[in-house]
Amino acid sequence: MLPPVNWSTIEDYRDFLLAWYELNKTSQKKLSFRFIARQLGLTAPNHFHLVIHRKRHLAPETYEKAMKLIKPDARTRQGLRLLYEFTVEKREDARERARDALALLQRQLTPENPDKPLRVLANSLAWYIQMAALVFDGKTLDHVRATIVASCPFKIEE
Repeated sequence: MLPPVNWSTIEDYRDFLLAWYELNKTSQKKLSFRFIARQLGLTAPNHFHLVIHRKRHLAPETYEKAMKLIKPDARTRQGLRLLYEFTVEKREDARERARDALALLQRQLTPENPDKPLRVLANSLAWYIQMAALVFDGKTLDHVRATIVASCPFKIEE
């Protein structure tokens, strides 16, 4: 199971790894830091513990093994890869590129206004009701609404 990712607040790929571990620990009793370290081929059994607590990083090949173990969807994998590059990279130009790409991904995945689709629908419905009023030869909107409610096949809350 994957934890939900809030791309506007996550700062480090290790935050996601910890959230994934905590979420899956309850359902998979054998899941432990040592078990994961063995799965990733780490020689030190406490290495994953050190990674989770931000004392160490995963090597690139170990990071890829971790992604195979976690099995994130494509968007989450892309975001985690950018977070990994940003966190691990020492060169400032490479960090800047990863930061810019991550900011672009955050804008794509975080809608500016989550209520926008509802407002568009409400505006469209208002337009249709106004058009219906014209069709009903100038009858009041209350009369049009009552007619729509009466003819609707399902119950409309008043």
